[in-house]
Amino acid sequence: MCPPHQLGIRPRSSLRHRIPGTAAAWTWTASAALMCVVFIGFATGQLMVMKQLATALAIAVAVDATLVRCLLVPATMTTLRTANWCAPRALRRTGGKPAPPAR
Repeated sequence: MCPPHQLGIRPRSSLRHRIPGTAAAWTWTASAALMCVVFIGFATGQLMVMKQLATALAIAVAVDATLVRCLLVPATMTTLRTANWCAPRALRRTGGKPAPPAR
């Protein structure tokens, strides 16, 4: 999503054209659905702790895949417009490149 913005394309147009091309939406939706199926499989076990954990994880993955990735991220990026592309001070000092790992 960053290259169209760096080329001067408006943030809304950048989002509209680049979100479908980043990682196809069906890829992470299918992987989230598969994780939910696995967690629900664990929820059918005998241990109460395992049932509770598996149910909580299945709900968390489903909420993340639907609400967060499909609704909140694009809405936030549309609302913030150019503020999406502001780098933190530490990253700006390196010229936009990630800082080297600490030794």
